[in-house]
Amino acid sequence: IGGLNRFDDIGEGMSHGAIYVEGDAGTQLGRRLSGGTITVTSDAGVWAGSGMSAGRITIGRNAGDWLGGPLAGEMAGMSGGLIHVKGSAGTEAGQRLRRGTIVIGGDAGAYAGRAMIAGTLIIGGNAGKLPGYLMKRGTIVVGGKVERFSESFADCGPVDLAFLGLLRRTLEKDGVLPPKLFARQKHRWGGDRAVLGMGEIFT
Repeated sequence: IGGLNRFDDIGEGMSHGAIYVEGDAGTQLGRRLSGGTITVTSDAGVWAGSGMSAGRITIGRNAGDWLGGPLAGEMAGMSGGLIHVKGSAGTEAGQRLRRGTIVIGGDAGAYAGRAMIAGTLIIGGNAGKLPGYLMKRGTIVVGGKVERFSESFADCGPVDLAFLGLLRRTLEKDGVLPPKLFARQKHRWGGDRAVLGMGEIFT
């Protein structure tokens, strides 16, 4: 279909099949997706992948705020599946992520992974301030720089974990590995100790 940034709710509740959008998509792309694939060649609006539990969303350029995040009043965000943004994403990408994987090829705005419950958030470029703020569990990997960490994250030093090798191979297999994500040895940060504190950020 031809895209337009006012085309909201594309693929809402979809359980199988495929949608290909030539151009932009509006808000809530793939809302509550439970299967199938959605491909957008250009930009997507806010809340792309909100409430999705399975399937795959590919965004050719940039995504708006709250990528994979919950709507007002919902307790958890994305609970499964894969979102791949080839460009950058706005603020609070992966908010309250419960399960699944979000891969952002470029930069992410402030508070990426805020209040994450579990799951994996990949940022190929730079991350804005306070990534993982109030995260309980889960993994965030940043290929570039982090503007500022929360003081309740612990500096665990440089690491060379087998888990990172497995993660790299999985991303390669899915065709979503940002080219410079694992170019250097990773540094681990643990937190957020203001809450459960079992999450981790690799920079």
